[in-house]
Amino acid sequence: MVEAAEFLARAPVPRGPRVAFMTNSGALKSVITEAASTYGIGLARLASETESRLRHVLGEEADIGNPLDT
Repeated sequence: MVEAAEFLARAPVPRGPRVAFMTNSGALKSVITEAASTYGIGLARLASETESRLRHVLGEEADIGNPLDT
C-alpha cells in the first residue's frame, strides 16, 4: 500500500478512460478485474505488438491480457 500511494502521488493522471494493470498474482488479477467492473473502470486492450513482446518474454503459455499476471 505504501508503494502504491507513493506511485500515485508522483505519477501523472491517466490521459484516457482506460487503464492497464500488472500484477504478480493470479488472485490479485481476479480482484483487480472485479474491482474495475464494480467501479466502472475501463481496462485497456493491449496492442498486438505489446502482446507479442510480452509473449516473447513471458513464454507462449502465458495468459497475456489486462490485467497482466507476470
